[in-house]
Amino acid sequence: MLISHTPKPFKDRWRTPIEVFRAFDAEFNFKLEAAADKSNALCKAFLTEQQDALKCDRNSKGAIFCNPPYSRLCPG
Repeated sequence: MLISHTPKPFKDRWRTPIEVFRAFDAEFNFKLEAAADKSNALCKAFLTEQQDALKCDRNSKGAIFCNPPYSRLCPG
């Protein structure tokens, strides 16, 4: 098992590698990113942690991309 020593606040700010995002975007044509900020957004339209994508009204007019919180990869 790989153990990271990166502090938790930084793990949740990592973004998906651009090559991975572009491959998925080519297939799904993302219109909204559901968990980002100005420093790591990959879509023009994005929701921040303060906007809370699980609680807000999100009319994206297309596919929604969500980068996972890397500090909590395991369920539970």
